[in-house]
Amino acid sequence: MKTFKKILVTILAVCCVFALAACGDTTAKTTAAANTTTAAEATTATGTVMTNAQGEAVTVAPGSNLTYKDIMVPFDKIVPTEHIVLIQNALQYTADGFYTRDTAPKAEEVTYKDAATKAYAVTHALNFLTYGYDDGVTVYATDGATTAMTKDEIAACYFIIDFQSDAAPVLYNPTSKVEIAFAYLTTAKAEGLYSIPASTNHNTKEITDKYGWDTKDQVRMMATDKFHIPVPTENLATGELRGTLSGAINGSWPELTVASGKLNDVLYLELLHAN
Repeated sequence: MKTFKKILVTILAVCCVFALAACGDTTAKTTAAANTTTAAEATTATGTVMTNAQGEAVTVAPGSNLTYKDIMVPFDKIVPTEHIVLIQNALQYTADGFYTRDTAPKAEEVTYKDAATKAYAVTHALNFLTYGYDDGVTVYATDGATTAMTKDEIAACYFIIDFQSDAAPVLYNPTSKVEIAFAYLTTAKAEGLYSIPASTNHNTKEITDKYGWDTKDQVRMMATDKFHIPVPTENLATGELRGTLSGAINGSWPELTVASGKLNDVLYLELLHAN
């Protein structure tokens, strides 16, 4: 009987060892899967120095439970490049970050069609461009028509906008009386402003194509609270930016693991040039 008990104890001990090994392997694989997403994010399984989206070295210890936010490049370390600014989120408060409730743009009163109308200075959105608009801009209307404007002409314009409406905002110059059902505008430096009204969806690759952005490069999606995620080119075509009923703009990229492929309150797209 004693011999039988010893054998039974030995068998149970061996089973426990295999079970613990299997659990450990599963945990490692789960941790690696949760933290390995794109080339821009470090994997915690190796314990080596990895490179993040800004090309900076990040040391990740073996078995670490670091998340993407832990290794995300701090906003003040980012070197700005070309921006595509989403005007709905550039003109209103959605979260503390670039704005607070007190510093967010305020509507001004302009005369439009012989009536006092609330409108937002276009310069609020233009100020997010990295390279400015000294050479003027090209404005695209919703019907495809284009209008060239000088720096002074565009800077004098306002957006008449209902953030909860699916109607295009009106780009309006109170002096010249020019008014355009606004879709987007481009600069000579491959930057610009883009409109995503409420209840409309826009494919992210189709947006970047309008600005001639290189298909080899990644795109950083920057939120109004300064949280940001990199989206590789291959994911741009399957993702979208959509206007919500609150007037904010959110993004989703189903095949992306970083941040579960979702980002709320997207303020601008930023080009990450390939090395």
